[in-house]
Amino acid sequence: MLSLVPSGIFRVTAMLSRSINGKNVPLIIPPRNAAKVSARKIEAITKVNTLFFKGRLIGKSDSALIDALFTAGAIGFIITKNATVSGAEGGCQAETGTASAMAAAGLVELMGGSPEQALTAAAITIKNIMGLVCDPIAGLVECPCTKRNAIGVANALMSADIALAGITSNIPFDEVVEAMYRVGKQMSSDLRETAQGGLAITPTGRKLAQLALER
Repeated sequence: MLSLVPSGIFRVTAMLSRSINGKNVPLIIPPRNAAKVSARKIEAITKVNTLFFKGRLIGKSDSALIDALFTAGAIGFIITKNATVSGAEGGCQAETGTASAMAAAGLVELMGGSPEQALTAAAITIKNIMGLVCDPIAGLVECPCTKRNAIGVANALMSADIALAGITSNIPFDEVVEAMYRVGKQMSSDLRETAQGGLAITPTGRKLAQLALER
């Protein structure tokens, strides 16, 4: 089972990757949203790292890793074509949720699971964070995003384990994606990456935003 392999390194990697956002350094990354390719859009590559690290730890071949990456990419493609992967359009559920679902499906493939189990893992992953808003403090995708990215890795690992155990999703993957998209559309714009709601407008959030502007 995936849970038998230490997962702390993956959560730490996710948090460190997110911290790059505040450095304004150039990155070469797989685009997640053609309109917004920047250091803050790196959930996908963080989850790709999860696949590579996990695969290497358990001795998987390059061929197996490639198959896992193709599976992860297919999930991302389906969601991109039928919903959204943008926090500004669908909230954090769409952004971090998609990247986590990609990793979950890829992990199932890596462990020899079936296509049905891969889709189940992706569905469970998105269901677990359905409705999660995007409320970055000061509009900088650092806080609370760093911790949410780490939770996304844990979510992917757990969902893959559940699917590999033979547990199914009562709602199929395609319907979960449709539901996620509808929920995103129903969200107030204040909760979609505008820093006008949620944690961003708490007293401490406003203070941190002011400090960020003064830097």
